[in-house]
Amino acid sequence: MEKANNIHPYFFYTVLAFIGLFFLPRLADFGLFMDGSIYGTVAHNMAIGDGHFWQPMFHNYHALVGVNSEIFYEHPPLMFWMESWFFKIFGEGFYVENIYGGVILVLHIMTITFFFSDITQNKYSVFYVWPSLFLWYVVPTILWSTSQNMIDNTLSIWTLLSVWASYRAIRKDHFLWAVLAGLLMGLAVLTKGPLGFFPLTAIALLWLANFWTKPTGSYSFYRAFFKSLAVLAGFGIVVLNVYISSGGKTFILNYVNQQVIPSVSGQKEIENTL
Repeated sequence: MEKANNIHPYFFYTVLAFIGLFFLPRLADFGLFMDGSIYGTVAHNMAIGDGHFWQPMFHNYHALVGVNSEIFYEHPPLMFWMESWFFKIFGEGFYVENIYGGVILVLHIMTITFFFSDITQNKYSVFYVWPSLFLWYVVPTILWSTSQNMIDNTLSIWTLLSVWASYRAIRKDHFLWAVLAGLLMGLAVLTKGPLGFFPLTAIALLWLANFWTKPTGSYSFYRAFFKSLAVLAGFGIVVLNVYISSGGKTFILNYVNQQVIPSVSGQKEIENTL
């Protein structure tokens, strides 16, 4: 049995090598998917002082999509601000976006690994996480987007951390973890808008899973409900900071009017030209 367990480190490092084999060549590669190129341009502009957190700039964007502003309202600005620091540190090379993507990829691997240890309560070595890492990375969307500077990569870090904090709020039965989950959810929303809200369901789903597996000794519904309110309180802290910040309220209103509402109503759809 011990001998069989010793194979897990080999599988773990093989999966890491597999991920590196697919991603590392991108560090020396030119070109990104159009959306990734746009996000990199916005971040670069912010790095050189052309725009700021609540005024991300993309010149000629009005000609591309037919809007009357060079302020980039397609997404909230958190990712652009984060990536702008990489341009400040590493310069203006074509590789900067890929370095940023590499850091986000490593953060995913670390978060999944530590989350696994938390869920299993350290009963297993971290090397046992290799199936989770492998199955996560071979999803075609993940395999492609991690090297294309897509905003979803940064979004998923915040949502993954928020779900982890929600899990700890239930397991440790501590409201501060729930507040932290709300803060992290707020950062997800500041990265890609309403898509960042889905961790709000985490505590309810964790309670349901606990009730399903242990109906006689399940976690209290009322405590789970108040934990969810604590998540909303944490999110409220982010909302309050956006509201009182200079330019925050104006940006969010323009983002909702120019991006969210048109997308929901179908006005942003592009007809198939093939």
